[in-house]
Amino acid sequence: MISPELELLFESIKVVLLSHEDGRLRQLTSVEKLDWNRVANLAKFHRVRPILYSALQKVGIKNNYTNEQKKFLGLLTKKNLLYQIEFQFIISLLNKNQISVLPYKGLLFQQKLFTNTLLRESRDMDLLVLPKDVPMVIELLCQNGWKMMYSEDGNFDKNTVDDLVNNLVLKELNLFKESPQGITLSIDLHWALQESYHVYNLTAEDCFSNSSLEPFNNKSIMLPSTPMIYQMMLNHHGGREAWTKLKYICDLILFKQIYPTITKNEYDEWASIYKMFKINKIGHDLAEHIIQNRLSTIENDYPQYLDFWEKASINDKSNPEIFRRIAFLGLIRKSQDTVESRLKFIERLLIHYSRPNRAEEKRLFYFHEKYTYLNVLGKLLSVVFNTSRKILKNNGILG
Repeated sequence: MISPELELLFESIKVVLLSHEDGRLRQLTSVEKLDWNRVANLAKFHRVRPILYSALQKVGIKNNYTNEQKKFLGLLTKKNLLYQIEFQFIISLLNKNQISVLPYKGLLFQQKLFTNTLLRESRDMDLLVLPKDVPMVIELLCQNGWKMMYSEDGNFDKNTVDDLVNNLVLKELNLFKESPQGITLSIDLHWALQESYHVYNLTAEDCFSNSSLEPFNNKSIMLPSTPMIYQMMLNHHGGREAWTKLKYICDLILFKQIYPTITKNEYDEWASIYKMFKINKIGHDLAEHIIQNRLSTIENDYPQYLDFWEKASINDKSNPEIFRRIAFLGLIRKSQDTVESRLKFIERLLIHYSRPNRAEEKRLFYFHEKYTYLNVLGKLLSVVFNTSRKILKNNGILG
């Protein structure tokens, strides 16, 4: 049975984004015995805190949770303003150097789908560039105050950047800087749209070839076409993230609301181009069941998704990280248009994760990438070794 805490999030989404009646929302907050710590955990995991806070304001709820969220939303407002300023500067900087860039994920969906942009919770600024431009983009950003991950001092390191671009595991890089206001800002720079074990075939080049100049934040920049925005959203929210956060469902709900004339056949066609027909269907089903309050249908037809929504944010012994990861990968496999065997899927996962990359801790040993299983063994032994060292250090056994 769906918990009242999760249902509270469902109702908040409907009341705030779709202007539904607030009767059930009022009932949940006045009659049901809500665990507000669990509400806070779920809202944080699903990244719908601004939507929940707005809904609670509408029905006059004031408590410790809303007081905390008011402070959080104040910080979020400041960060959004700083990101807008930085985005304008970066666009001008890259244009001067004849480098194409697209807003991606939060930055794109926030501006294109949300009338009130503060309702979409974002932690960073996502940018998409072509693989050939990655070294120059990173160098320019580092020259203008940004620090890059995987570099010892955060400054531009050509060898590190070349290794990142040529690596088949990592397809993005985090850069960060401290604003004059003391707020840490973050960029996720992308040059691909999925990991190597995914079957979806949407590329950065596809996104740029289906883009044109449009107004955006009082500036004319390259933006993806409407079908491409949908395909980018579907690829990330459904393909990479398997609809595991309600934030992703919110984006889909608003896309459908903003473009009401798009037919089911058009959605199906757009999704099929990049092998995403099934994740397209799953996303639309989940969104409609929430909107129409068909909670029992979600329980019956999509129990694994519901289980993930209920448990993924709860960090306790009954739901450790490794089991969440296995459940997540299971959703990825089963949502493929052609579901392959577990063995085939595991083989592609092993090939992907066996390759050494800058995001992981240093391995004890590794071989040429053609030796997949030896590299898997090396990674497993390294994880055990590094984890054991941390445990011993934390207990004062190692200095």
